[in-house]
Amino acid sequence: MLVFGRGRYLALAGVAAYTLLVAGLPIGALAAECRSPAHFFSAVREAMVETHTTLWIAGLAGVSGMVLAAAATWGGGWRMCVAASVLLAIPPLVVGMSYARFFNRLWPLDSGVVTASAAPLVLALALRGWPFGVRILAAARGRLAPQWFQAAGLAGLTGWQRVRRVTLPLLATPAVTAGLATYMLAVGEVEITQALAVPGSGTLALRLFTFLHFGPTYVAASLALLLLVLAVAPLAMFWMLWGRELTPIQ
Repeated sequence: MLVFGRGRYLALAGVAAYTLLVAGLPIGALAAECRSPAHFFSAVREAMVETHTTLWIAGLAGVSGMVLAAAATWGGGWRMCVAASVLLAIPPLVVGMSYARFFNRLWPLDSGVVTASAAPLVLALALRGWPFGVRILAAARGRLAPQWFQAAGLAGLTGWQRVRRVTLPLLATPAVTAGLATYMLAVGEVEITQALAVPGSGTLALRLFTFLHFGPTYVAASLALLLLVLAVAPLAMFWMLWGRELTPIQ
């Protein structure tokens, strides 16, 4: 931990001012455009279908991203971290278009059943968060002390018992963090969702994008605040529970 001495107060003041400038004031201006709580809740009620769709699609993407990141980290090591980081260079619109072209082909297999579902969208959103999940889990796994696994071996634990009683409890928090990172990216994704969303199952981000151009200002502002709540609420809940000590699984 860096020690700034008396300058730490100046540093904290600078961070607070920067946070207020880049986050607090813009969000405050957005909230002011909602006109009133009645207007806000009216816009929220009208967007309940899109809100429900956003939650389950982003939730599935978060779980998928967590599983994919865990599998890649378990078998790939630092090479997989480098390979996953390359995916960050691919624009979201390119990901959406490539998935749409691939899953709409009639050869070598007719993927009409898959295309008619949300599976391509969930997979593409999980792919967007995969590099962050891999990096989070790789860093956490690198901090695991070898002595814990040596002690587990001396205790006669089998491979699965080591995973269940040692590895999983130690990596539970980083795994959830990886899933949350994917979820938060998926909640506000527009390009991929616009290319892959099934007709009639639009998300809140798509509804907001539409109202930015063709709707009342207060509706767009209300939807933006609702989108922010959907993204931040799981993270806030996770932070409240993060301080609890994880106990080994019995």
